Amino acid sequence: MGWKAACVFASTPDAPPLTTFPPYRPERAKQLMSLMGGTYASRGMTSLDEGLYPKDSEHVYAGAYDQALVVGSTVAADSAFDGGVPWVVDHAGRLLPGARVLIITLHSVVDLFGYAWFEDGQLVRARAGAADGGVFFERGDPLPIERKLMDFDPESDGETIVMELCRPFIGCRLDEFTMWDLQMEHFVKTW
Repeated sequence: MGWKAACVFASTPDAPPLTTFPPYRPERAKQLMSLMGGTYASRGMTSLDEGLYPKDSEHVYAGAYDQALVVGSTVAADSAFDGGVPWVVDHAGRLLPGARVLIITLHSVVDLFGYAWFEDGQLVRARAGAADGGVFFERGDPLPIERKLMDFDPESDGETIVMELCRPFIGCRLDEFTMWDLQMEHFVKTW
């Protein structure tokens, strides 16, 4: 099955995985949206199934929980692969001090993949590539999960690595997660 994703996962190191389906905290979502700049209107509740890949840059999906955040945003995902620390990492750190953050992007049509892992606001590892151009962005040493996958199967592709990197946040691989049960709120930028 082909995947499309433009999403950010953030949690404190001791947070329970998202497979526990923590209660949605609307006040934390409003805090997050206020940090993003601009004006956003709520379009109501939805789930990660819809929020994993927003249809354009004006749509943002916020999942806000006691010890975790999930943000579906093409802008946030794209900002992870330019060499700097994306604004969403700083925002997650304000709401979740000491947070670890994973930003992912997937688009199966062009075999695009990307992942960027941050600890305490600092980039630890980032890698992105596509079928036509190969790996076009790489920073930091491979993460233990990457090494383990590559030792097991040297041909592991970017999508497989992204699926596994979600495990510490979700509690399972992304493609094993029952996404429609994780509540998120849909916001649209009104400027």
